[in-house]
Amino acid sequence: MRSRSLWQGCWSARSVVVVEVHGYEVDPGEVSRMMFEISVGWEWGDPRSEIAQTAENEAVWDQLKVQIEDTGGFGFGTGDLAVDGDQVERTYLATKGRGGISALYMMEEGPDSLRDLVLRESGWVRTATLADWRFGERSDIDEVTREEARRFAESVGLGQFVK
Repeated sequence: MRSRSLWQGCWSARSVVVVEVHGYEVDPGEVSRMMFEISVGWEWGDPRSEIAQTAENEAVWDQLKVQIEDTGGFGFGTGDLAVDGDQVERTYLATKGRGGISALYMMEEGPDSLRDLVLRESGWVRTATLADWRFGERSDIDEVTREEARRFAESVGLGQFVK
């Protein structure tokens, strides 16, 4: 069973004006951005961050980070199956060279999270590379099919990580 929701909306007739996170009123875009940056492994004050560097935001960041770590990244595993019945959408991406795929990535998107992962010998591990790609700083990464991802993983002895 999950703990209390990370955020609670305060609604106007038009849209969300502010959300309350652990007693602080924060712009919902900032909360989403914090959750994203934490999920890709950035630390508070990372130079790539778009979060305003305020004492309130740092307090919210610290509390969100603890809660995310306590739930293991919102309860999602690093395999290819959903945990605790959560729906998780996976998108596979890769960098390709002359010999085919040189690095395999996976975006794992759930109801409350976005995790960027890269396939290593030990399995899926977090990476900030896809954040760079998402912001247009990398053009050498392309989406691949699950089948293409599986074939590559099997070719390097890691097929068990792509179902």
